[in-house]
Amino acid sequence: MKFLLAIIYFFIEIFCIVEFADEFGILSLFLEMIITAILGFGILLSQASTLPNAYNEILSGGISNFIGRNLFRLIGAVMLIIPGILCDIVGISFVFISLFFKTKETRYEYKKDDDSDIIDVEIIEDKK
Repeated sequence: MKFLLAIIYFFIEIFCIVEFADEFGILSLFLEMIITAILGFGILLSQASTLPNAYNEILSGGISNFIGRNLFRLIGAVMLIIPGILCDIVGISFVFISLFFKTKETRYEYKKDDDSDIIDVEIIEDKK
């Protein structure tokens, strides 16, 4: 069954590539593949910078948001790197879906003391 689905996907991908090349030209197809591969690598590199904060993000926002956002973005980036029109459409949709998972922002509340003696002042210097 998986083999049959892979064959069907392969033929749909070939059909999309041929139709895109027929409509826009080979150069546009080549440029589209290069641009989406660069975009995919850029997304992967941005994912690497978010991994050190993963533990704090899981604790504050929950595991479902973390997995949903990062997994969809990772799959989308890999699909963008793979050449093909249908892969790019699926990759862009996965990256777009990952934008709907929100991070829970941690807010810090400061206790306000009743120090009425302190005045907040902004100093503006005049140029002479």
